[in-house]
Amino acid sequence: MGQRVNIQYSIDIDELPSAVATLLEGAITDLTDVAHDASGDINKITVMELNTLQEIQQIRTNLESIDHRLGDVAALVNSYINYHTNSAQPQEQEEAHAPEATNSEQLFSPLQGQTTTTDLDNLQSQIERFREVIAATPEDSNEATS
Repeated sequence: MGQRVNIQYSIDIDELPSAVATLLEGAITDLTDVAHDASGDINKITVMELNTLQEIQQIRTNLESIDHRLGDVAALVNSYINYHTNSAQPQEQEEAHAPEATNSEQLFSPLQGQTTTTDLDNLQSQIERFREVIAATPEDSNEATS
């Protein structure tokens, strides 16, 4: 089998199911063709010849190509599902965890732009733990260090 390359191009997301279906149909058609070609009569007399090895290698090469295409289809479907799952989650999280006293749009992270509600919740829990540690520290130890 020849060298494989990845290509990239963009299509409208509404066209993705049709494009993926076309790729899947092509792979299934090729798989059917390979199975049909391989299902010929196997002659017990000539099976142990070089020609049999060549035919087996051709079948394996064809199956490898089909497997790559099926892997591409699976990756596309997986990405599509993740896109829809992740695009629905932020809206649900924002509605469920809306900050009461702090406007999250005014707080910025130096690495990622605006912080998320989850970041604010994590920060709040860290502040509460810090307060608990400070409250648990005996006052005598503070006076001894002064």
